[in-house]
Amino acid sequence: MKSFLLFLLICPFVLYSQTKPIGNSSVASKKNVAKKNPAVVKLVAIAYEQYQASKDDECKKTISQILALDAKNKDAFLLLANLSMFEEQYDDMWSHLNKIYKFYPQEPEVYSQFVMTHLNYFAMPDSIKVLLCRKTIRLASQMAEPFAALGMVAAVAGYYEESLSYFDISLTKKWKDSISKTIILLPYARCLYALGEIEEALVKVNQMIPHVKGNDKYTCLFLKARYMMDLNQLNVKEELDTLNAYSSDNPEILKLNASYYKLTNSMDTACKYAKSIRLTEGGETFDLSPYCNDIVKVIDFTNVKKMMYALGDEELNIFSIDSKFPNSINFGWEKQLTRSNKDFGNINIPFKILDSSYYQSISFTPNKMNGAKEGSTLWLSKAQFCEIEQFKATKISINNAPLSIFRVIGNEQLDVLDNKGKEFLLDCVILSDGKTIIGFINDIHNPIIVKIESENINLFLYKLE
Repeated sequence: MKSFLLFLLICPFVLYSQTKPIGNSSVASKKNVAKKNPAVVKLVAIAYEQYQASKDDECKKTISQILALDAKNKDAFLLLANLSMFEEQYDDMWSHLNKIYKFYPQEPEVYSQFVMTHLNYFAMPDSIKVLLCRKTIRLASQMAEPFAALGMVAAVAGYYEESLSYFDISLTKKWKDSISKTIILLPYARCLYALGEIEEALVKVNQMIPHVKGNDKYTCLFLKARYMMDLNQLNVKEELDTLNAYSSDNPEILKLNASYYKLTNSMDTACKYAKSIRLTEGGETFDLSPYCNDIVKVIDFTNVKKMMYALGDEELNIFSIDSKFPNSINFGWEKQLTRSNKDFGNINIPFKILDSSYYQSISFTPNKMNGAKEGSTLWLSKAQFCEIEQFKATKISINNAPLSIFRVIGNEQLDVLDNKGKEFLLDCVILSDGKTIIGFINDIHNPIIVKIESENINLFLYKLE
């Protein structure tokens, strides 16, 4: 996947992953590799490998070796600052950064660059990030970068107007190079967009396009196309063609194509692009319903003899379903434990449970008829369904867990097989309490649960017969 989409596309203001970033010093240090002791250069490379692999104790030992040979080594102190930050030893972090500035006073931006490197490491409080930026400002008040870093901290926190004010200040200050001054217009545009000022955001992106190259140019073209479509300006085919030629399998670009063809009423093509997103890594839960018309939304139990679920490493089969909701639901079940071993029984869910229960269960007692006295099994109750329709939320307990508030977070489609082995898409509403995900069919007559994901449960419907 091309790297340009790492910059503010999936998450508007997160620049770096939350795995351990290398930092701001090693690249600069490589300019002076020829002047360094080869043994130090080798040890620095080893230390960074250990740091990235989270072998912190080994990394510290290597850093000690580096400093024994080069007491002012910038990479060593930067690594120590990083390690101290991850250990939340912020006094030590400051001490190591101060040593870098002491040995390299021509680089006061070491503090604000440290913030940019760890911009989305949320365990480090914003107050410390702000102090780091202000340290660079005190040392070099005409430098633009610390004001830009303050703008990014505010943007990540969602304070877009404050962020814009810092960006405006940075644009009046001294930049080390013109391209950095241009690139700051990207987060500037994203803040404008977040505030609903789409036309102004588009102006900023258009200002950048003639002055940037490579990855940055493709990022600008991506944002330009998206902003134009949001403004219902559909003359973006040239930008889309360029992006498709650059990275045809990128999920964000595929989404842009799907949106374009939906807006131009080419629904077959829109659906084609949307379905291709599901083939990309992490795209399995992408909601196809706005783009595709061939999605099944209800289950007709008069034509269904068996529902087959995957339940972890086991199979749970529901059959002989007598569904007369809201009067009662009766069905048989069997759980395939091994190839030659299975549990089985029958379930009856009475009227009052189907009407009012907030408890669901997927635990059955083998070899007997289970009368659901306190909770429903797999089906949501009418009370839950009506609350979801009205409030987009309801209370749910799975397998006697404490009641939790589940809220609607969107729709998802499951790949389900019919009795001929043909795959179709089954739409379900997705609920979550932040830990557990539940998917159910949006049908008051049969709001059956077709998916549960949690630490302890992995259940999903995969076939109808």
